[in-house]
Amino acid sequence: MEQPLDPKKHEAAIFARELADVLHHGCSTGTCDRLYIAAAPAFLGLLRKHYSKPVQQMLVQEINSNLVALPPDAVRRHLPEFL
Repeated sequence: MEQPLDPKKHEAAIFARELADVLHHGCSTGTCDRLYIAAAPAFLGLLRKHYSKPVQQMLVQEINSNLVALPPDAVRRHLPEFL
């Protein structure tokens, strides 16, 4: 018998797949020339499962941290200086 899936985790998995599709489109059509991704560790793990080759090729850096609740100056400290 299967374990019931937590609805929150299920929605996160769906969103990770949808976001991966958007990233794929942007990276494969020339919309972006490099990619930086910042995400909470658990979500980043979900997202990584769906990286396509074009996304992997454009990915410059992953920031394995949840920055959502931080003030802008704190978020800025996590990003490369030139962004």
